[in-house]
Amino acid sequence: ATVTANVGGVVRTRWLNGSGGMGGTPNRLAHFGLGKAGLATDIKVRWPDGKITKLGSAKPGAKLLSTWP
Repeated sequence: ATVTANVGGVVRTRWLNGSGGMGGTPNRLAHFGLGKAGLATDIKVRWPDGKITKLGSAKPGAKLLSTWP
């Protein structure tokens, strides 16, 4: 999956893959450092099948959860 977020007017991207260690897949986390922005907006997840999940905005320390639709 690909996760994008607008941080201070710049679109940041994180790529999450399903590779994992023996017997399982690790947690897939996308971390966005906010710096002086203080807010990440327009957060979206693009899934491998092309579907998009819109998560909205997040303040510092927020944790958003999304599962493949």
